[in-house]
Amino acid sequence: MNSEQLQDWLTDLNERWKNSIEKRALKDVEYERIQLTRETCKTQYLINYLSCNYTDVDLVQPVVAQLLACYYRGGILRYFVLQCIPSLIHIYLLALAKRQKKSVSIFETFFLAMFNEEILAGGILSESVTKKVEEVRIPSIRFPSVYHDPKKLSLASDIALKSGAPAFVQATVRICNSIYILLKILETYKTVRIGPYKSVDRIFPQNRQTVLTRLLKSVNGCLCRLSRDVICQGICLSTIALCQSGFSFRETALVSRVFGSSFHHKEFDDFSKKPRLRISSQYLLESLNGLYFALFNGTPELAVQAVDAVHQRALYEFYADVILVTNSISETLLESNFHKNEELTAQWVRPGKLDNHKRNEVVTNASLRLKKMPEDISPVIDDNIKGFNFSDSKLILLVMFRSLLSSKLLN
Repeated sequence: MNSEQLQDWLTDLNERWKNSIEKRALKDVEYERIQLTRETCKTQYLINYLSCNYTDVDLVQPVVAQLLACYYRGGILRYFVLQCIPSLIHIYLLALAKRQKKSVSIFETFFLAMFNEEILAGGILSESVTKKVEEVRIPSIRFPSVYHDPKKLSLASDIALKSGAPAFVQATVRICNSIYILLKILETYKTVRIGPYKSVDRIFPQNRQTVLTRLLKSVNGCLCRLSRDVICQGICLSTIALCQSGFSFRETALVSRVFGSSFHHKEFDDFSKKPRLRISSQYLLESLNGLYFALFNGTPELAVQAVDAVHQRALYEFYADVILVTNSISETLLESNFHKNEELTAQWVRPGKLDNHKRNEVVTNASLRLKKMPEDISPVIDDNIKGFNFSDSKLILLVMFRSLLSSKLLN
């Protein structure tokens, strides 16, 4: 598809998804995801076109301008643009490293417009200028909680109810107990406020990472509404490119340890010959949220490779907070109990393989032909055994004792 065909397609999307009926139907998350999934192929064409022609301003500018017009429409068109953000961030940083000033100005204008709308409390095109403030409650390790020590969280009441007490007294005591327990639980939390962000009229090195991280946070806030093929593949490939560009990291055994022999390695470009892209720890932490979603929603192999790339880049940059998260994800994937959880690992099978190959049934003890062996079979000991198991040591000692005893009796 060329630039004109992409513009015609974006115009058609504007006409199809701008109606009020469509906007009322956007309350259904599944509806939004299905509509965006139908446009997966053309969306990937759009991303590939921008990544290949970002140096040609005449080809890129009308497409980016139309993407911004789609974003201002709101509704499903906003989600359509958000799913392209991870790939566009990589293109922007690559153009910045290569000093493509005209291309950089186009993407900076695009990101500035989106950032100033995303930080508003009322959403895009809101008349109120009030900035959005998000609150996150974090449990404190100073108090017992269900997160780190559930056994010490006493939910029992100190007030004993008598058997002959009236019903309203029992109900009152139960309500008081519930309020008391709720207050105890709330004491174990620490509230952290994120925001408000200040409006930005120009992107410079001091605020560049903040703008990009906040846009990626908006993407992570609506992952369930986006096309899984587009967002999962986009965030994985863009993260790998951002972390490995300009470096020649050695490939680790994390992916093969997680997937075993079923892993099919995906070949990437030689990132060592490309310019290094500056990236902050906050952006890497935000990208790990999207990678964790991609791990169980269509691209598990790419997601693990991306997590490994983030870990290697964090080791190089000495980002302690990022290393903590990547180590946690890696240790969780390598746990034996994690692999036994069918609900988690079921999403590792790609949807395309389910249609082409017949799924094997679960093998149980009932499906095996068991034959009971007689108990009076004498064990056969081979002299050429190089080693033995600890469970067989008693049997070998017994045979040696019998041979020693028989030799003494003969003497």
